[in-house]
Amino acid sequence: MVRDDNNIKFADEEQNKPPSERVPQFAEDLEISSEDTRTTEVLHEIQKRPWLNLALRYVSAILVVILAFWLYSALTALFGPGLPTYILFYPAIIIVALIAGLGPGLLATIVSVMMAIIWIIPSSGQFTLRTPIEEIGVVLFTSIGIMISSVSELYRRNRNKAAAYDKEKALRETRREKEFLADILEHASQPFAVGYPDGRLGLHNQAFEQLTGYTTEELHTIDWSTTLTPIEWREMEKKRLDELNRTGQPVLYEKEYIRKDGSRVPIELLVNLVLDLKGNPEYYYSFITDITERKQIETALKKSEQILAEAQHIAHIGSWEWNLKTGDINWSNELYSIYRVDPNTFTPALSSFADYMHPDDEEYVNQRVQLLSKGKSQNFDFRIILDDGSIRVLNTLAEVAEFDKNGKPGIIVGINQDITERKEIELKLNENIKKLAQSNKELEQFAYITSHDLREPLRMITSFLQLLERRYHDQLDQDANEFIGFAVDGAKRLDVMTNDLLQYSKISSQKKEIIPVNFEHVLKHALENLKVQIEESNAIITHDPLPTINGDKQLKVQLFQNIIGNAIKYRSEKPPKIHISATKEKNQYLFSIKDNGIGMSSKHLEKIFTIFQRLHTQEDYEGTGIGLAIAQKIVHQQGGQIWVESEPGKGSTFYFTIIIKE
Repeated sequence: MVRDDNNIKFADEEQNKPPSERVPQFAEDLEISSEDTRTTEVLHEIQKRPWLNLALRYVSAILVVILAFWLYSALTALFGPGLPTYILFYPAIIIVALIAGLGPGLLATIVSVMMAIIWIIPSSGQFTLRTPIEEIGVVLFTSIGIMISSVSELYRRNRNKAAAYDKEKALRETRREKEFLADILEHASQPFAVGYPDGRLGLHNQAFEQLTGYTTEELHTIDWSTTLTPIEWREMEKKRLDELNRTGQPVLYEKEYIRKDGSRVPIELLVNLVLDLKGNPEYYYSFITDITERKQIETALKKSEQILAEAQHIAHIGSWEWNLKTGDINWSNELYSIYRVDPNTFTPALSSFADYMHPDDEEYVNQRVQLLSKGKSQNFDFRIILDDGSIRVLNTLAEVAEFDKNGKPGIIVGINQDITERKEIELKLNENIKKLAQSNKELEQFAYITSHDLREPLRMITSFLQLLERRYHDQLDQDANEFIGFAVDGAKRLDVMTNDLLQYSKISSQKKEIIPVNFEHVLKHALENLKVQIEESNAIITHDPLPTINGDKQLKVQLFQNIIGNAIKYRSEKPPKIHISATKEKNQYLFSIKDNGIGMSSKHLEKIFTIFQRLHTQEDYEGTGIGLAIAQKIVHQQGGQIWVESEPGKGSTFYFTIIIKE
């Protein structure tokens, strides 16, 4: 790097130095003179020609003496003779000696003596004085002039030394400051570079090399406007630099750099302009920021906004923001779609919001809005009437997002979801539920009546068949007696089935007494009801401590009795072992009843809870297939769930949950 006329110039060999050696030169390059341009040019011209400097000093001495003589003559003409001869020459000699030095001071003394002898002191001939006094005066003036010149020279030299010392001190301080700033710039994490209008790259720091991937030598051989700048960014950059050249104000813009490896890096540049002596652009210096992370965040944000917009569109959810201070309301695109209005022509406002409100919902919505403006979160439904006359149902969920300095709501945000179709489905579902409930009620009533009314004819049929068997047993052959036995047995089984069906229908209709139920007592009563089966099968029944839960005691006894009875019935050749336990899970208890019976295949696990569904024949195991269906209905009626885990030959474990009710 070299300097010409106090302007920055760059040489490739300086940039080739290692960073540690480049800092002092870096500091020198940052220096730009603030002196007047013409004065600088004159001083440089004088410094280039020493003889011119010498001539100017001595000529100035003669001119100052002539000026003193002219002033003396003017004063004499104005006030008359009598003015001391050398009165104005002394200041002239002092001025010349102080400014121009000893030689010009002595010359000024000699010229002053000559001018005084020739034009001021009366003489008797050429350079001849008339009196000794005048001769003494000349000698004395000359001596004083020499003394003044010598003293002035001594003073001038001391003054110059002091000035030189001060200047050197100032230069050292300035140099240190500039080297400090240059060192900061050279090792700064932010890239810095100087570029010329013709595309050359000049001064730059290490961060710039790291950003571009090029070395110093390589950067001095490339064109920043083409090698580093992708073609699609060049037109934009040209416009911004033209603006900089026109206004002189720094410009800030984004573009990309093509790195040495071919990859691209997004950057932000703050570009400044430096003009030459003629006012033309000389070079640009730029502070550069790698905005890769910012661009990634912007991309992620745009993607999130896009996903949010798509999600809002799919779910028919529009978001909004209400500034209570300014009254401004902002809608998302989907909210415009919900109201079926054009974002370019429709301006969201409270008044326009009210225009679409269903008249029957206005008072209710106004109450909610008042609560919302007081800082209370709201969740409510309302109806709107669109421009085409159709009615839509919206759900609003809103809350305060920001409070002002006084603690009052400042900004409220919320979402509106179009739930029209959901409301229609809910309405139809409620209607179907009512119809289903009515059908179930009628079905249960029918089952109750049927099972109740069937029992009387069944008992009569059974009685007459048994009477027929007793009276005519000896008169009938073996086949007839066997047929009568089959009929009696079928009638008995049908009576049991109707009785079970009657019990099944009573579960929903009978009045329930909700009291604290101790399941220790429930199990005890169930085992008492199963006493005969337990004794016949030699069953061993154990249990963990059981809880007390609010509910209907009789139904719980029937639940335990049916499941335990089922375990005893479907036992293996070994005596049945049954264990009951209960564990608390949040707001419910999980019960388990485990046995060592014959087990079942996984494909039958759901079938066993279906009414009248049996996995075995009547000859293998007696029963109607309704016991577990009753157990399931009891559990479901209490809001719980029931299921079974089983494997053939390994027994079964029945699980059911009972909700804890206050």
